[in-house]
Amino acid sequence: MKRATAAKILSLFSILTLGVVACDGGATSQSEQEKTGQATVAQLTDELISHTNADPAALSAAAATTFFTEAPTVLLVGSEDTAALAQLARTAYFAQIPLLEIGEDVDPTTEALTDLKTQTVLNASELSDEQRDAVAADDRDLVEVRNLEAESFELDHAVLNEHLDKDVPESSSAPSEEEATGDEAPTEKASSGKPITDLVTELEPDETNESSTVAVIEDSEDSLSAAANGLAAGASLQPYTGDIRSEQELIKQVSAAEHVVGISATADDSKQFSNRLATVATGKQLPGGGQLVFDGKRYVALYGSPITPALGVLGEQGTNATIKKAAAYAKKYDGLFGKDASIPALEIIVTVASSSAGPDNNYSEEWDAKEFLPLIKAAEKAGQYVVLDFQPGRTEFVEQIKLYEDLLAYPHVGVALDPEWRIGDNERHLARIGHVEADEVNDVVDYLADFTAKKKLPQKALVLHQFQTQMLRDRDKIKLDRDEIAVLIHADGQGSQGEKNATWDNLHQDAPEVAWGWKNFIDEDHPMLTPEQTVKVKPIPHFVSYQ
Repeated sequence: MKRATAAKILSLFSILTLGVVACDGGATSQSEQEKTGQATVAQLTDELISHTNADPAALSAAAATTFFTEAPTVLLVGSEDTAALAQLARTAYFAQIPLLEIGEDVDPTTEALTDLKTQTVLNASELSDEQRDAVAADDRDLVEVRNLEAESFELDHAVLNEHLDKDVPESSSAPSEEEATGDEAPTEKASSGKPITDLVTELEPDETNESSTVAVIEDSEDSLSAAANGLAAGASLQPYTGDIRSEQELIKQVSAAEHVVGISATADDSKQFSNRLATVATGKQLPGGGQLVFDGKRYVALYGSPITPALGVLGEQGTNATIKKAAAYAKKYDGLFGKDASIPALEIIVTVASSSAGPDNNYSEEWDAKEFLPLIKAAEKAGQYVVLDFQPGRTEFVEQIKLYEDLLAYPHVGVALDPEWRIGDNERHLARIGHVEADEVNDVVDYLADFTAKKKLPQKALVLHQFQTQMLRDRDKIKLDRDEIAVLIHADGQGSQGEKNATWDNLHQDAPEVAWGWKNFIDEDHPMLTPEQTVKVKPIPHFVSYQ
């Protein structure tokens, strides 16, 4: 589609004579609206609203009808490049009216115009007759489509300046004679590659928008018109790229807002995006910041149990001393993980393999969850991550994990499965090394992911211990598509470094794409690697534990 000339786009500033809605998100009275033709800003009641659509036109329509209840006048634009769309977004912002895109599918646009009770459509670009007719087809009396020619309107900069605390930007000044004829295009500002960030920076460079509504909007050209509608309605915009759970400042801003509108042009799964938005809105962050386990973070953990000191270094001292020791071990890795932070962690054995069958005949002792609360709460206060380690004997992993839901409800607590101690109905420990099938692991993945989503918790780590290939059967069938969970395979080999490296290399053969963990055995390794030597293991481990 041919792009509108700069003169035609700039002429749209004349629509500011329609009046301006207050930027605090308040709506004008009905009588005032009838006099000025102002749009009515929606008074949101839902705490969370999310929209996902790969069609920019559908996304802008959804945003328009979310942020506004009525709009007698709407700005309409066809497919534009980023610079033109950004200019039109400014126009919509200053005029406080919705901006709608029109694409191949005109239904969302037509429905939005009907919902907004639109009487006049200001056509910002050179749409074809067929497209204009298509938009007006549902009710020609309702929608008046006009082409705006540069000579048809006088730019009223006095009106524009009335609503600005700064001079009119050069890009919005009256066009020169060359620009009006389209002979020469105006110079465009350099772009950072983040169009919505650029827009927010330009429009509100020194202000803090204290709106009760925050619009979480993907920073892309496809979201520009949707962003314009949020800005026009007085919402505070929080642009993002990638996974919103990785944005620490965004999480803070969203959690403080009364109402949140999330908008994505690329999310493949609307439910997944809604779940992420709900998690962000809680404001809960993991040690090291954000809500993703391995985003800019690697972990150095103590392994063992506070109940039985013989099981590892974690239980060799009291709660406060354990927290201090974990911090000291992690500090040795400061700067060794490159840009990634070194986070102290605890891997706590909560069910332990037993030589006797026990009352439930499962050859595993399930310790009372309350026994671990002091350590978990101390770790939370100190900014340390916790992994609950399960040695289930003859019980399926998921059945034991369910016994510890109260502990899993803490944002900083994940899960570790130890297949070495998962045995069959007629087997006993130490007769042979145990194993787990992929189906049983997937039961844990689904349970833990569903639990995390229901509780609106940050992503949880799922650590899978392994030092023999047979311990994790059918690894290629393990689910990795639940983004509430971050899966890590932890290599547990001990002995000489030659043997450990051989185990490490063997486990990586035909391995799924997951994070990796390395264990340093304080007494059994010959010799045990120093922190500097440990980070030379390739790939560099995301999780280093000490036992």
